[in-house]
Amino acid sequence: MSLLIEFLQDSKTTYSIFIKKIYLLNEYYYVIITLNVRQK
Repeated sequence: MSLLIEFLQDSKTTYSIFIKKIYLLNEYYYVIITLNVRQK
């Protein structure tokens, strides 16, 4: 997974930025879901 992140950071294309945003959104939602599960 780290190789993929390094590749996205090296690349400045619109496509890589788009992928990076999706990846960050998935991380964000994952954290919210795990926090909600722990609170129940």
